[in-house]
Amino acid sequence: MRAVTKSDEEKIAVAAKSEIAAAERAARLELKALAAKLAVDGAAPLLAKQLTPQVQESLVSAFVKSLETRPN
Repeated sequence: MRAVTKSDEEKIAVAAKSEIAAAERAARLELKALAAKLAVDGAAPLLAKQLTPQVQESLVSAFVKSLETRPN
């Protein structure tokens, strides 16, 4: 009886460790997603403010010029 109990304790411990590891991975992924969302949400107003129509035109022109100099 004691051997069965010891075996059950070990199985429960292994299962608990696996659950904790899975929960940790899920929490880390959620934290990364939240950090990415906050970064994008914070950058969007700055980009909208700085990316004027003139700046957009300049970027497009520079890109087109870079394409013209590339071999086909």
